[in-house]
Amino acid sequence: MKFGDIEILNNICKKKLDRLNKLGVSLGYDLPDKRTSDIVKPNISTDNPMIIAEIKRSSPTQGNIGKIENPLELARKYIQQGANAISVLCEEDYFKGSIMDLYHVKSAFPNICVLRKDFILTKDEVEISHRIGADMILLIVSVFKDNMESFMQIYEEILSYNLTPLIEIHDMYEYSLVSHLDFSRSVLGINSRNLKTFTINKANALKMRAEIPNHIPVIFESGLDSQYEAFVVGNGGFSGILCGSTLVRNMESGNANKLKEIRESFQVGIKSNQFFYRLCRKYKKYKNKPLVKICGINNHDFMREALKYADLLGFIIEKSSSRYVSSDFCKSAAHEIESLDNAPLRVGVVTKHCFDDGLAMLRDGIFDALQLHDFPLDFFSKDSNLIYGDLEICMNDLLFPFYPSLKELNASGYNQFFYLYDKSGGNSESFDINLVRDMQEEHEILKRNLWLAGGICLDNIDAILSLNPMLIDINSGLESTKGVKSIEKLNEFFRVFKG
Repeated sequence: MKFGDIEILNNICKKKLDRLNKLGVSLGYDLPDKRTSDIVKPNISTDNPMIIAEIKRSSPTQGNIGKIENPLELARKYIQQGANAISVLCEEDYFKGSIMDLYHVKSAFPNICVLRKDFILTKDEVEISHRIGADMILLIVSVFKDNMESFMQIYEEILSYNLTPLIEIHDMYEYSLVSHLDFSRSVLGINSRNLKTFTINKANALKMRAEIPNHIPVIFESGLDSQYEAFVVGNGGFSGILCGSTLVRNMESGNANKLKEIRESFQVGIKSNQFFYRLCRKYKKYKNKPLVKICGINNHDFMREALKYADLLGFIIEKSSSRYVSSDFCKSAAHEIESLDNAPLRVGVVTKHCFDDGLAMLRDGIFDALQLHDFPLDFFSKDSNLIYGDLEICMNDLLFPFYPSLKELNASGYNQFFYLYDKSGGNSESFDINLVRDMQEEHEILKRNLWLAGGICLDNIDAILSLNPMLIDINSGLESTKGVKSIEKLNEFFRVFKG
């Protein structure tokens, strides 16, 4: 029997099926004859996002994550830090879990929602899950892509026990297979891990979320490592998160507040202006063209013409720039733009010298996001204060919509959602298109995800579009002289671009 078209997934499921055939659906354990706890339904809303913390000892990609000799103690810590659901990995061969872990956790915490995180293959496993106390059961669409009849049998069985299916998808094709389901009785989850390459693509998860109807709550799964990433996920339209490996590692290394930090950052993201969700919603309407940011706006007449074409407008507030504009100009532009239907997003372009001014305008609603130049990329790999020029910025003060503008192309940095590759640093220098193409061949994550800037103009637009970027940022290519925007060049460029 084959389970999907992914080798490791197929191997996991074969091992699980062998266990079921040999030991039965109880997997050899002495289980209670009936459920002893009430069913706890997930309660998901803007004011009550779903925070699922996972008990996870190992994985095929990461090896041993933590011993977790006392799952009840770990669950207790999770609940104390604000988890409103506990995921228990029950698969034994690759994840070193057990259904007994779930039974003991639910017995100890009967009022918490508990997810059976497993590779469910038969509907008989549902009755066992109910007996041991599961409130939710994971259903992985990839397992059933070629056998959706079995998927539906298990799905209906879960509902018949008044349990909640957590339906996990990895791409929009998988969503199309389940889009007809009643999501008032089930929960949808997007796993950002590619099951074929096992790479994490967090940006792809955000883009997928934007294509799914807004009223459907969606859980973000896999790869959430830092407070800022949690903020972006909340800002990107997700209603909940499932976090495992990062929490286990931090708990075992002494950072007992990791879940609290991630939960609070996620909630800040939800209540922010949803810049990343709106950005991805704009992107979803395009099939073969990137988003367009027109940068260096410093003239109202040019701006009004640019409104016909731009998805984002950039306002440079670095005083040394020939495209510098004052806060008064930005404020009047924002007042004019915000009343428009489908208005472009407003981005304040800042350096370490004018960061505070940009942040103040963002908080006043003049900008929707900031683009940060000279940004230290290693910030994304740790939860610590940011050294930005002469500034030391507290992590909690970095929970706002921003993206870095970097002079070097770095695939690992891109894995933290979005950044703008701008070799010119605002000096009109174009990047090496062949270098970008080679990097894309080497790193799948850079395909259809890159944001590109630097010397983009009519002469190179065809070559740049061949790279399939997610966003292009045009500045000097729309100028008659440096700092002077040209409406004629603007219209000429977009006649070709829209062609």
